[in-house]
Amino acid sequence: MRCTVGPAGQREDGVVLILVLVMLVVTIAMAAGFMRIVSLETAGRMARTNRVRVELLAESGIEIGKRALSDDLARDETDPLALVESSQDSWAILSQQKIEAEDGSELVVKVVDAGNRINLNGLVDADGQALPESREFLKLALEVIIENMPGRREEKRYDPDELADALIDWVDSDETTRLGDDEESFYQGKGADHGPAGRNLVSVSELALIPGVDGALLRALEKYFTTFPIYPENDQIGINPNTAPPYMLALLYQGTSDDMNLVEDDDIFAILRTRDDDRVFCPEAIEDPCVEYESEIGRVGELVFPPLSYESQVFEVRSEARHKGSRACITAVIDRSNQQEMTTLSYRLGC
Repeated sequence: MRCTVGPAGQREDGVVLILVLVMLVVTIAMAAGFMRIVSLETAGRMARTNRVRVELLAESGIEIGKRALSDDLARDETDPLALVESSQDSWAILSQQKIEAEDGSELVVKVVDAGNRINLNGLVDADGQALPESREFLKLALEVIIENMPGRREEKRYDPDELADALIDWVDSDETTRLGDDEESFYQGKGADHGPAGRNLVSVSELALIPGVDGALLRALEKYFTTFPIYPENDQIGINPNTAPPYMLALLYQGTSDDMNLVEDDDIFAILRTRDDDRVFCPEAIEDPCVEYESEIGRVGELVFPPLSYESQVFEVRSEARHKGSRACITAVIDRSNQQEMTTLSYRLGC
């Protein structure tokens, strides 16, 4: 007996084959989709794990910086550099190297002292009145800052004279401008929401309220000025010649009482040569490696404004951690004046 498959049977076999192929394709697609979901979830968990890792590592960097600042206080008082912040301090040495972990993580901790920048709050006296040298210094300093900003000169339409007056109004305690106008009305007339607060600044970002200070200028000012300590002593407002970067040294304002100007290039080079020779500027050249600023730079008998700062109790600690493509950065301002317990004055994500 012979069996034959007719056209109807062939059609049924073809339909079954198509259904099998469709089911196979759907199964493969579902499996691929499932694997993709699993891969994405795995990658997400790894990314979250790495993110947590670098955040914790960055936090530990802040603690490492604080420990270096604490160790610096423990130096022998007979050491001539014990009360001078310089590149030979433990916190400065920490800032010069990268910390690498066995798992490939990297941590960079940068510590800078308050003498790295000029304290705006130090431009007024204890009664909140502007010091005699403040306005002319600010005018010349702003000219340098604006000149060093990126961009073409014609694009930087800032008036150093007006800005110098405004910065002083923003840090002094009186309610009138240099010309005797009411500060509130004067600055509102220029577009400000209100006039100066009439108190010491807690952040350079407060200068954003000044008419004419845009984002670009504010970022530039933040490189040169600080507001810490908020209530500085006389020796806590100026530049530390041992730690200030070259662009800050260009703002040294010096000379005789009736003839003061920004430092000359030759003086900047002399400061940098002294630092390269591992000598340290000290209030008094008691013993090596200490040298006195005036005699070393050839400015004996001249004044420096703001007064040079050699010792700091306020530091900025920047901690940056990296691990497998993840990055976290934390910046903290630390006050170590209380040796028993350091105070965190500010703490923010980002460098």
